[in-house]
Amino acid sequence: MCALFIFFVSLPNLISGKKMMKFRFSQLISLFLIVSYSYSKQIQIQTRQVGGFMQNQTLNQSQISQDISSDLLNYPNNFIRQEINNFDDYQYVVQIYIGQYKEPFTFLIDTGSNVLWVPGSDCNKQENHCHTQQIYDYSKSQTATLDKNNKIEIHYGQGQCEGYLGQEYIRINQESQPFKAQILFTSSDKDMDGMQAHGILGLSNNKSTKNYLEYAEEQGIISSSIFALELKENPNISYFYYDDIPEYKLEDIIYLKTASHDKWLIDVVGLYMNDSDYTDSNSNQVLIDSGASFMHLTKSLYDKFIHNYASKICYYQYGEYVCSCQKEILEQNLPILKFYTQEGILQVSPQDYIINKSQKCILAIDFQETFNFNILGDILLRKYFVMFDKQKQQIGFGNVENLLHHLQPLSMLIVFSIFSVFTFILLCSIVYKLIIFKQSQDQEQINQNLISNQFQFQNLIDLDSMSNS
Repeated sequence: MCALFIFFVSLPNLISGKKMMKFRFSQLISLFLIVSYSYSKQIQIQTRQVGGFMQNQTLNQSQISQDISSDLLNYPNNFIRQEINNFDDYQYVVQIYIGQYKEPFTFLIDTGSNVLWVPGSDCNKQENHCHTQQIYDYSKSQTATLDKNNKIEIHYGQGQCEGYLGQEYIRINQESQPFKAQILFTSSDKDMDGMQAHGILGLSNNKSTKNYLEYAEEQGIISSSIFALELKENPNISYFYYDDIPEYKLEDIIYLKTASHDKWLIDVVGLYMNDSDYTDSNSNQVLIDSGASFMHLTKSLYDKFIHNYASKICYYQYGEYVCSCQKEILEQNLPILKFYTQEGILQVSPQDYIINKSQKCILAIDFQETFNFNILGDILLRKYFVMFDKQKQQIGFGNVENLLHHLQPLSMLIVFSIFSVFTFILLCSIVYKLIIFKQSQDQEQINQNLISNQFQFQNLIDLDSMSNS
């Protein structure tokens, strides 16, 4: 394209043999090359499927320990792949061993919070309520430490817990070496009866709090605290990667810098529903949160989505929107949500955010009024291999099933528009120069003819004078 641009710039000079009047084309070429390069790194990511926070489903609690395979595979380049237990595409759970007796507990993977907690001894008290009967009795441990003067509360989008901070030995798997990490031993919780794990594994980007992988790295158990999630829909297997990331997973990955040293936030420069612009300068960030099953939009954006699109084919019933299950109807009436970043586009299609639940299709998009950013939960995470690098403050997105398509939707439109304008101006200049050149040639020919005629006429006069004399 640049070569074509330079050709059009040079063509008028080739025609006229002169510099074009008043145009500094060298500057225009430089400007065009800079603009082309600055947008050449745009990448579109193709996306796929769905998720909300904690749904109050009644699943068999015995499934928690059952079917959780540690399936910890050590590979030559030191990365570890741990199988994740998937509860109906709503919650993704891993197993960790706590204490000197290696007691197994399950934890919801949550990149939206920063604390690792497990039900503690005080959950046995009659006045306290905990969502599970399985607790860790730290009073029987010789290695657990607890600060009864340090009671804290944690509030989630749905649910809350409180307890005492302490430390205890943890094993990533039964055979691994133990390391000591900070744990919150809860004494009670509220509105968490739908959670299918014993506790929550906080893996946020909070720089002031270490997650359990950072404790393991600090004590030499693993070589890196970088981790990655490869979430899938049932019945496909989901995986949790840590202690380095396999190289073949990084071949087609793009990196986005985090917008916060507290959360896994990334900046967005545009938000579109199909081709309609819904960009809001007051909510120009998104949170990548594995603890959220659904997508949670800001209230203003959610209201626009419902009014302009979802209300056409969905109806509100018992606290949720029930929609058509027909693919053609969904595609015709519901938009593709496009989150534009500096390095690419994250897309969520109707097939991603309309999910099957109890033989009906529901809208997996909700709203939240707590934060001024949108929360992209498991809906987005199921579509990519997502890497979290706290040290470098970046998130990597890779398409697990297909190669990334290197497209530049917005940027190429801008570049093409600039190129079209320049081309139009140049073509007009060329046509103008050709007309002027042709007119000058015609005028020159006329002048030559006049001179020739005058010369011939003068010769005739001279000959006539000579003959008369």
